[in-house]
Amino acid sequence: QRTGAALWSGDTTATWDVFRRQVVASINYQLSGIPYWSEDIGGFFRPEDQYSSDTYHELLIRWFQFGVFTPIFRVHGAASHTEL
Repeated sequence: QRTGAALWSGDTTATWDVFRRQVVASINYQLSGIPYWSEDIGGFFRPEDQYSSDTYHELLIRWFQFGVFTPIFRVHGAASHTEL
């Protein structure tokens, strides 16, 4: 923690199972004494219909709600328009 390093969970897939695992990983990292942990909110690999899929929108909303309580809120993904 002296250098303020942050861990990132890696490129994840946008599924409910992966989201569940991200919640568990976040809690475990922070309980182990590593306070700065981040994930790709919404998953890095997203469905092709990410802009029109109601199912993906529900997942993304839940991931946003979880992300608010993580130290680093990062929306980042492949084949998406999330970066400026």
